Amino acid sequence: MKTDQLEIVGGIGPLAHVGIVVPDMAQAKALFTGFFGCRWAPMGNGEMPMRIDGRQVSVPLQACWTVEGPPDLELICAPKGTLWHTPDRIVLHHMAYWADDFEATSARLSAAGYPLELTYDGIEGRVSRFVYHKVPGGPRIELIDARRRAALEERVRANAER
Repeated sequence: MKTDQLEIVGGIGPLAHVGIVVPDMAQAKALFTGFFGCRWAPMGNGEMPMRIDGRQVSVPLQACWTVEGPPDLELICAPKGTLWHTPDRIVLHHMAYWADDFEATSARLSAAGYPLELTYDGIEGRVSRFVYHKVPGGPRIELIDARRRAALEERVRANAER
């Protein structure tokens, strides 16, 4: 792990969520609900178009967030062959941060030695929602455009399971 890693991460922005990949969504939700007494909001269940290591792909994902944060927990379940797949255990996948200057922060991480791995591209081909940066020996860093924060947090709260 790089010695300047904490300095780089500390300058990004507030922690949004901790991303955890799981082999079985229902079992993982039950486990974390037992640990924390949390409620969940579904955040995606279907194909997501994105670029991974520069290749355009469509990935079937199942995701949910806790509603008690921030920070929240995000659980992700995906099929074999994806960067979210875990066959038999729960794994810390990424730490997600709100980035006020989204594109500049992503460029700063790349320049600091944390290569861009994934982008969720908008209609115009610009990065619009989130990106992942690889961290050698550690969980990925996800950046989320802070301009989306209010809308995203409202969506989480509105979709919360009762």
